[in-house]
Amino acid sequence: MEQLTPPNFFPHHLLPPINKQAADRPNAGGAICKVYPHGIEFIDHVAAMHGYALVLGAMLLAGSLFMLHTALLIELDWGVAAAALLLIWCWFLLRVDLVGFRYRPVLFDRANRKVHVFSEKSGPGLHWLKLWGKVAYRVSSYDWDCIRGEVIGIRVAGGVGGLPRQEYGLNLAVTDAPGSQTALMRFGVGTTSAYDGGAMIVARWEHIRRYMQQDGPPIASGDSLFLDNSRESLWAAITWMQPLLGPGAKENWTGESFNGAWFLTIPFGLLTMTLLPASVIAGLLRYVAQFAKAEPRWPRQIQESVGAPLSMEEIEVLQYGKRSNWTQQRKAAKLVRQQGKSKVV
Repeated sequence: MEQLTPPNFFPHHLLPPINKQAADRPNAGGAICKVYPHGIEFIDHVAAMHGYALVLGAMLLAGSLFMLHTALLIELDWGVAAAALLLIWCWFLLRVDLVGFRYRPVLFDRANRKVHVFSEKSGPGLHWLKLWGKVAYRVSSYDWDCIRGEVIGIRVAGGVGGLPRQEYGLNLAVTDAPGSQTALMRFGVGTTSAYDGGAMIVARWEHIRRYMQQDGPPIASGDSLFLDNSRESLWAAITWMQPLLGPGAKENWTGESFNGAWFLTIPFGLLTMTLLPASVIAGLLRYVAQFAKAEPRWPRQIQESVGAPLSMEEIEVLQYGKRSNWTQQRKAAKLVRQQGKSKVV
């Protein structure tokens, strides 16, 4: 079996080169967060979990402060030490959702046949004292012709019965030259998939390959943009985890969200209402986390290469086209943009 050198640390299999088809039906699997006139931007796999670390950190903070208070009252030295360790752990959890950028995207620049990777930089030791705002970052750019795709396997918690489950992710390896088998570095693209043997990941690679190599559409038919739940309204935050109260509650009252089974969605929603005080606090904490971290911005040169982000109307114009009429689609999208600007004026 063909492999790169050095091989990927994770269990994996190497996908065909960029000039060979890997799947019949390309699909990004809802992992594209922005579409540009000459580029597509992918979310990272931890973006959907934004806010959870802050909730857990706040719970541990309350518990550790109570433990510290109790230990000091009864003069229990080991209790004080344990509480101090918990406080340090809480600090790291809080930083996950309060410091840095909301996500670390990967941008496929078709105009220049480049792949741009956004990542945060670790500063000196004192940077761990920071508890709010963005940090230093770097943007690394690689030639598309030096890219190879790999499907990796990852064992994570949360399977049936609490057992570990197998998930799959897309890794891209950067080789030292086109067609080379020597990998210089690797990075992940998009969210992971489960229970499909990695089929979605192969389809995602095929979507990227066709977009960069064959002038394919930015979003395939049947696909959609990444649903960003990391910036909600205040009402959505207050009603978090309350299916009968928050946005989309009507579909849960009628059962539309579960194939019409209102007799299941309503009892479940009423059950979650018993946890309303806790869910409101947790939702408000996530609301704070949503605005603590900055949105990543590409350097001016890269932004000029791919253009300004397209609106949903422009994306819909481009979504269902074929290679043969791609130029006409771009013109149509440009017309939509001009009409939008004229309405604003």
